[in-house]
Amino acid sequence: MCVFMAIDTKLSEDGRKYGAENTCTSDSALSKAAMSYSSARTDIERERENLLKYLGTQVAEPFRAMVVGTPLEDARRH
Repeated sequence: MCVFMAIDTKLSEDGRKYGAENTCTSDSALSKAAMSYSSARTDIERERENLLKYLGTQVAEPFRAMVVGTPLEDARRH
């Protein structure tokens, strides 16, 4: 999965560069597609980061506090 993410990131960066550098062809379908892909990739990455923050603060931290705060019973007594 990491290889695909690296390819996706590289494609996004190259698309952004292509769209920005080819100002004389800014009306071309390829330039628009490259910029759209790059913009969408940036939005998706931002949303992924927000989701991970939310999961950390709303799920992982409360769960960790629950586990750490709960004393374990001594199984040998029962």
